[in-house]
Amino acid sequence: MRGREESHRGSLALSLETRVTKGASPRSGEREWSRVGNDTPWLTSLVGGLPADFDYGVIRSADDARSLILTLPGHDRGGAARGLHDHRWLVGHDAAYCGIMTAWDHDERDTINAFGSADQFIAALKDVAPLLTIRSRSKRVSAWRHHQ
Repeated sequence: MRGREESHRGSLALSLETRVTKGASPRSGEREWSRVGNDTPWLTSLVGGLPADFDYGVIRSADDARSLILTLPGHDRGGAARGLHDHRWLVGHDAAYCGIMTAWDHDERDTINAFGSADQFIAALKDVAPLLTIRSRSKRVSAWRHHQ
């Protein structure tokens, strides 16, 4: 699969050096293809898998973390999620959380295995998850219909 991938229709061969998977915005509801931008040239080096010496310093946002996970082959996504957690001080908690959850959405078993156990995975999520704020209950509104 080095550098080439057949399209989902099987009729066209598309170069992965010029296309990468980009996580879609929550509004679009689907994944989109886009060209590697000037700010993400590191994505092209991930086509063959996650290098052992990958520089997590290139991850600057949650979108970068999502792109990292989605660009990698399936068997490397859990390891990349673990790497994002291990480098959370460098990439930021939001990016680490986004990458971990993207990997979880792909394959929860591989993601848990990359962390060692379910307990270690849960502890990692607690490290990077956004704070949960619970609002006070609002005043109850009652409505009824008047029948004549």
